[in-house]
Amino acid sequence: VARKISRATGQVVEERLFDLIIERKDVGDLASCLINKSKDFKPLSFFEAQMHKLVHCGIDRKIFLVEGDEDNFQWRTEG
Repeated sequence: VARKISRATGQVVEERLFDLIIERKDVGDLASCLINKSKDFKPLSFFEAQMHKLVHCGIDRKIFLVEGDEDNFQWRTEG
């Protein structure tokens, strides 16, 4: 949502919804959401649930932007 704010009053005078959505993840976030389960959409992974919502959001133009170097990604392990 883009908002135009009045300089005089500080109030929103116009709002516009763009027909474009960008979902941004870095490599670590993407790896994490691929393996973690969704709390609200069981038994889907968090990624699958997020993609389902993105596909059905009603906005036609979608960009999935992955940032980082997947070739040099290091999985974090506990212990």
